[in-house]
Amino acid sequence: MMKPILERLATFQKSGSRPNWIFSSVVSLDIHTVKYKPLKVTSHIPLSKALKGKRAIISLQNTDVQCFKWSITRALNPKDTNPQRIDNEL
Repeated sequence: MMKPILERLATFQKSGSRPNWIFSSVVSLDIHTVKYKPLKVTSHIPLSKALKGKRAIISLQNTDVQCFKWSITRALNPKDTNPQRIDNEL
């Protein structure tokens, strides 16, 4: 990160908004970082109570990693009782 900062500083001093400005020091510098946690493929993610209470989302209970396929299949073949279960006939 040091190299890009120094390059921007040099560019600012060469063509800054004021002709006689000179960079003398850094008064403060805040750096905020977060740990990167990429999403992983899982078979079933339970819904939160707020979403489950709305009864508008079906979280299919599958044991494989084909969630998208099962979601499309359920949308094309709706079921009134236990819509979260995957049937063999789908």
